Amino acid sequence: MFQGRRRGGFTLIELMIVVAIIGILSAIAIPGYTYFQARSRRAEAYTNLFALIQTSDSYYAEYQRYLTILPQPGAAPLGIRKQQWTPAAEAAFSGLGWNPEGSVFYDYGANSDFGCLGSCAARGTCVSAVAYGDVDADGTVGVVLYTRGVDAANICPSFALPTAYVPVPTKINEPVTYTDLIPPSAPF
Repeated sequence: MFQGRRRGGFTLIELMIVVAIIGILSAIAIPGYTYFQARSRRAEAYTNLFALIQTSDSYYAEYQRYLTILPQPGAAPLGIRKQQWTPAAEAAFSGLGWNPEGSVFYDYGANSDFGCLGSCAARGTCVSAVAYGDVDADGTVGVVLYTRGVDAANICPSFALPTAYVPVPTKINEPVTYTDLIPPSAPF
């Protein structure tokens, strides 16, 4: 009788099963990977805001007031690529004596004068340091906010930036991350 010679290789069904398994694994892995990338970029904001608050506290100890430093548009891109700290941003923060090291993902600012509530309404007695950027590249701005105040009724809110709705701080003396903020022009 005829004995069939078995050819080496895979059948079409076997290849389709492998492709389906790879598709399922990548559908699970890729969103997790991008989440952890954004989270690692966000670590820059936590580090720099902590340094900014410490420098602000040192300034307060010497001059008995906090400084307001307006965010410098273009100091950092609203995306996933780092950009050099601009001379305008360097000049804005020179009075405080703080600048981040190297390139940055975020733009930074500090508020101690505008819209402060309660006992913080006295000029320069509380401060909110803010970092904003789009580190997950989804087109919406995320904010990391560090507020130095008494309590939620006695704080200085962050700046109302034209690119994003920046919330009133919900925690005092620790950083808080607000992600995917809705621009004010968006319908609610």
